[in-house]
Amino acid sequence: MEWDKFWSDNKKILERNALRFMGVMKSDYVLLTLTNVTEGTIKVANHPKDESKGTSDIMIGPKVMLERADAEELKEGEEFTMMRWGNAKVTSIERDEAGVVIGLTGEFIPNVIVMIEYDE
Repeated sequence: MEWDKFWSDNKKILERNALRFMGVMKSDYVLLTLTNVTEGTIKVANHPKDESKGTSDIMIGPKVMLERADAEELKEGEEFTMMRWGNAKVTSIERDEAGVVIGLTGEFIPNVIVMIEYDE
């Protein structure tokens, strides 16, 4: 069996049943500080197309861990989407002597409707 067929068949089976979770590797992240967010929780759907899968509470706050690879791509003034939360805008980027991103500051952009399409 070819790998692309294997993944395609797997996706057909898992797509309709798998709950959606996400995380960031603790060993390789960059901290984003959002200046206009306080600690709390938001409810998000466990599956984008099946309400019967329920919801989960996601903790939110001013400190957000981003994958280093994603943080390195961001530019000052750029807006980006945090999955299942909403949009934010980068206001400043902190770099070390070698130019590596070591911190970001930004603002959460409230009341933006986030539409995410999932392949069938």
